[in-house]
Amino acid sequence: MNKHAFFQKQNSILKIIVVLFGLLISTTVQIKLFLLIFFLTLVYLIISPAVIFVWLKTILKLLPFLFSFFLLGIIFNIPFDEQILVVLRILFILLLSVFLASTNSIESILACFPMRKANSNFFFFLVATISFVPIFIKYYQIEKKKDKNILRIIENAFFSSFRKINEVEISSKERINTPIPKQDFWNIPNFSLLLLIAGYVILLSI
Repeated sequence: MNKHAFFQKQNSILKIIVVLFGLLISTTVQIKLFLLIFFLTLVYLIISPAVIFVWLKTILKLLPFLFSFFLLGIIFNIPFDEQILVVLRILFILLLSVFLASTNSIESILACFPMRKANSNFFFFLVATISFVPIFIKYYQIEKKKDKNILRIIENAFFSSFRKINEVEISSKERINTPIPKQDFWNIPNFSLLLLIAGYVILLSI
C-alpha cells in the first residue's frame, strides 16, 4: 500500500496554495496564532503519518545546523525565545515542503494542466528540471564520498549528471505526451485540504 496514497489523490495546485499560504503565515503572524496553525497542520498530517516521519528524519539531519544556530544566538546574546520562534518557523516551512515534495509527482502536477501539450516548451523545461534534480543529487552523494572539496564535488556531480541529459530529454517528452487520467477534484482528500485552508483562514480572522 502506498504510504502517501491519501495525499497523492489531492490536487497539486491546492497543495501549492497551502504551502504558499503557510509560507506567508510563517513569516507574518504572531507567535500564539502561528503555534495554533502549526498544531492544526500537524494534526491534519497525522492522516498519513509517513509525512511526519519524513519530516522528523529531515529534522535529525538538520540538528548540526540547529545546534550551530543556537550557539550563534548565545554568542551574539540573542534572546532564547526569539531563537525558538525562528527555529519553529523554519520547521513549519520544512514540514510544508516535505508534505509537498513527498506527496507530489511529476504526473500529478501535469494532470492539473490538460493543455500542457499546447505549452510543451514550458512543461518540457519544468519536467526536465524536476527530473534532473534527483540525478544531480544522486551523483553529488557519490562524489561526496570520494572527495572533500565542495567545488570539485559539485563540478564532478554536474558533469556526471549531464551525461544523462539525453535520457532526461526522452523521458520528459514521454511524460508530457503520455495521457494522464483526469482526477476528480471533488473527492475526500481534496475536501480535507480545503478544510485545512478554511481552518487557516478562520484562525487568521480571529
